[in-house]
Amino acid sequence: KLLADFTNATEAEFEMAVVATMSSGKSTLINAMLGRELLPARNEATTATIARIHDCDDMDSFKAISYDADGNELVTCDPLTPDNMEDLNNIDKAPTSRIEIFGDIPGIDSSQIRLALTDTPGPNNSRTDEHKAHTMGLLNDSTQKPLIVYVLNATQNATDDDSTLLDKVAEITQKGDRQSKDRFIFVLNKADELDEGKGETVSKLIAKNREYLESKGIENPRIFPASAYLAKRIRQRLNDDPTLTAKEKRNLNSDIDYFIEEESMHFNKFASFLTAGSKQELDARLEQAKKEGNRDQLALIYSGVPAIEIAMEEYLAKYALPRKISDGVETFQQKLEALNIEASTISELKNNKKAAKKMAEQLENITEALNKGDMANTLKEKIERLSSKSEIDKQLKSLQEKFNNKRNKLFKNIPSDSVHINQGNNIIKKFENEFNSLILDMTSQLEIALQDSIVKQAEDYVEEYNNYLQELVGDFEYQQPVAAIFGDTSTLSVQDVCDDFTYTKSVVVGSHQEYAGTRKVKQKGFWGGFKRVFSFNHAGYDDVDVYRTVTDYEDQEFIDLARLKNESLYPRADKIMGEASALARDWSAKQEKELKESFRQQFDKIEGALKEKLQEKQALIVNEKELEKRIAKNNQDLDWINSFKSKLNELLLVK
Repeated sequence: KLLADFTNATEAEFEMAVVATMSSGKSTLINAMLGRELLPARNEATTATIARIHDCDDMDSFKAISYDADGNELVTCDPLTPDNMEDLNNIDKAPTSRIEIFGDIPGIDSSQIRLALTDTPGPNNSRTDEHKAHTMGLLNDSTQKPLIVYVLNATQNATDDDSTLLDKVAEITQKGDRQSKDRFIFVLNKADELDEGKGETVSKLIAKNREYLESKGIENPRIFPASAYLAKRIRQRLNDDPTLTAKEKRNLNSDIDYFIEEESMHFNKFASFLTAGSKQELDARLEQAKKEGNRDQLALIYSGVPAIEIAMEEYLAKYALPRKISDGVETFQQKLEALNIEASTISELKNNKKAAKKMAEQLENITEALNKGDMANTLKEKIERLSSKSEIDKQLKSLQEKFNNKRNKLFKNIPSDSVHINQGNNIIKKFENEFNSLILDMTSQLEIALQDSIVKQAEDYVEEYNNYLQELVGDFEYQQPVAAIFGDTSTLSVQDVCDDFTYTKSVVVGSHQEYAGTRKVKQKGFWGGFKRVFSFNHAGYDDVDVYRTVTDYEDQEFIDLARLKNESLYPRADKIMGEASALARDWSAKQEKELKESFRQQFDKIEGALKEKLQEKQALIVNEKELEKRIAKNNQDLDWINSFKSKLNELLLVK
């Protein structure tokens, strides 16, 4: 069990996620890190599934396994190619929910920690809420705090999808510690596509994006400009990747020349957030490339991608690796302490008959108490009374307040009047996307809160149990239940919402001239007057056509946004959170019931072991020769335990 715990702690993967909105070059950046064309990049809408790349240094090629939403294996591709990767993503051929990819990620040194690089669908091209929820889960993970690489498009302005996601990033960085801020890296991709003739420069672009991110509440964001496309092609050529096209090969040399000769394209200069040691490493690579005349490596460094990879490695070294070591050490400490207590207690009996006699009496009392069962029944009753209901209610209340505050902000963006159907659809569509993102965020936070409360309850059980067992064995470990997947919640549909609050009315759309007959108009001048006086039949008048202006009306559809908000959106929002709360309470009650049943089974199993332990110690106490042998062995064990504990403590002091 100890070996399994240690292996799990030290070999657990650390997840790093790359997120972005569509057409930012996210897949191109990942391919640049892989050094080959693996993820589809021609149309990022095709990467609408979750793709997790597991770093396996001993593999020369990549393989992939696709799964459906229920976790059933669909297809295995070995080796993995761009063509069959697109097949795995094609929802018409297979209902793929996620793809697990295995292979070497040469762009990042993860030799000291197992790395999983996750390509998450952007918020506007995820196939299902499950995919969006995965992204929210990564953001809300306050335990592992995975590194998030957020890819921005240097050639496009911010979108509503950016805004929704960045609001969440701001919330995390504002309430978190230093690591919560360091875990976000912003990549300003396609920075080489700026038109300096129009006054566009990398410095101005970085300043503009920093201003935008800070306006969202993200203080001092770490922004790295890059050309992922250049880096990808250079590494493809170095790796003899057959997917590098003839056209890309022809253009590559001229692009390399441009990056080397044009100082404004030296993106490595803007990697100001790297530590002094990392900057020296990057500069050393640059000088080595210059010395060797290696134009490929020189342009690669100028592309900015190596600086991003070094920033990722910094995060792994600063946070992920120390946590891995700490978790590994922690698996030993509790067991070592228990062994230490037991060995020390027995060793103290040497040449101390009075202490041996006292222990023998204690063992008899414990045996009697154990056989009588009063202590066990008291413990079971105490455990039975423990409940997580109050903690769950507290968490739900806190989440409800957060939800209401964010929901109200969204409602303020909806005008309280009637608007044309087209404008109304756009308003509600935007609201729908933001509201459903809010629901997914709240769902993710609620799931974490539920898990924490159940774990806390299990820890309370264990604490009571260890108090009960302290004088007997001093060691007990309860396997906590795995996190449950929170059920689906309601979502809003534009069509469903708008239909009930749409009405038709006539509106002025213009006007036209309509013939209304003729009228007599006097002719002007001397001749006109002469004709009127001396002629007959109205001589001196002209017949003139007369037109009148007619207003044009058209029946158009409007949406009553005030009624829609008050009669539909508000009630629906309250209903959704109410349903979520009810599901949370039901789930926690079920988990609590299962937890207590599991605890009872554990307790019943260990009672037999407790009696065996008592018999062993009672026999040891009355047999002086066996006791002396055991004491000698215990003294050796104590020396080993203390030496091992010292090594563990030294390990934790390593920076």
